[in-house]
Amino acid sequence: MKNFYLKFKKWIIAFFIGGAVLAGGLALPEQAQIPDDLKLKCDKSKILKSKEVDWIVQKEDGTMENRGRIIKYDYISDKKAIGNFRFKDGNPYTNVKTIKETKEENIDHFYIGDHFYKNSLGEIFEIEHGATTTIDAFEEQTKLNIVSKIKNLFGKNVFAASGDPIYSGAGDGHVRYYLSTNWDTTHDASTGDVAYYIYETRPFESGIISTTFIIYRMFLPFNTSTLPDDCTINSASLFVKSNSYQVGDDDAQAYAGVVQTSQATTTSLATTDYNNCGATDNPTLGAPTIALNNFSAEALVEFVLNSDGRSWISKTSWTKLGLREGHDIEDVAIVSGRNYGMLYQSEHTGTDRDPYLSVTYSEAVAEEKKANQPQFYFY
Repeated sequence: MKNFYLKFKKWIIAFFIGGAVLAGGLALPEQAQIPDDLKLKCDKSKILKSKEVDWIVQKEDGTMENRGRIIKYDYISDKKAIGNFRFKDGNPYTNVKTIKETKEENIDHFYIGDHFYKNSLGEIFEIEHGATTTIDAFEEQTKLNIVSKIKNLFGKNVFAASGDPIYSGAGDGHVRYYLSTNWDTTHDASTGDVAYYIYETRPFESGIISTTFIIYRMFLPFNTSTLPDDCTINSASLFVKSNSYQVGDDDAQAYAGVVQTSQATTTSLATTDYNNCGATDNPTLGAPTIALNNFSAEALVEFVLNSDGRSWISKTSWTKLGLREGHDIEDVAIVSGRNYGMLYQSEHTGTDRDPYLSVTYSEAVAEEKKANQPQFYFY
């Protein structure tokens, strides 16, 4: 009976599709011409997540311009991932790359948001974050044609990846305050004026442009829930790749420091997260500070977490880290210029420049019975 139903279902689909083609009036209209720079970077079936966001552009004078709303989307690329990866509970998505796995010690690299996808054949592909296009171009390229609509009537989902609830997007970026000529107002504000989480490079910064102070606070959330509950974390390091840096005020506060954040959601940022990047004044630092002149172009910068930083690593949920510039950390007004490190974000193509958290840990080993232990039987 089941085989008959399947055959009948195929006949009905074929009948409707054939009728639509013959009728002519139901044939798929030609797709509008889409400029190359607005074309999707993948087939629509590989889109994992999409949402409307503000298209905010920073102009040369430091001011921001909102050019309207655009679509930001994540997708499964055609690039095969190389290495070993840790997938949990049958989830085909992961952010964990395994570097070392022995009885004595494991080393895992945690990326921001799911970065790898395993298909039904066991092939693993990289996931790209933060591709953008206009709303009209996205809707035109993802709309269902008549064939897809008919298939959907019979329960066949033509968007295989879209809307999957077990996919985790990326919420790295920064929140800025750039509204006041007063340092204390800028530093102590509870809400920023702009939140960024869709760009390939973003800074952490303290600065003054003309007479207006500017502070950027960076957020780096990592899903570390694959760590065994009973493991011992031996060491951990935060790695970031620098695009460029600037030191306008080369004093004792010209450095970067790691803090623990509490951003409201791990897949996006809001202006209200401005004061969720560690304590406002003298936050606890999770690693030794690093001078800004170490953030030269393409430098891989390592923050070795101290005992506080390691204690922030969650074995059941997200580890929320952030970066702030020294003047911001110590609440010392910057005198002149801009101090920042411009870092690559998870939206950059590929994973070779993405921030990642490297965790070295040992698992608890159950005591094994000795092979020659005598067995006793009582009758």
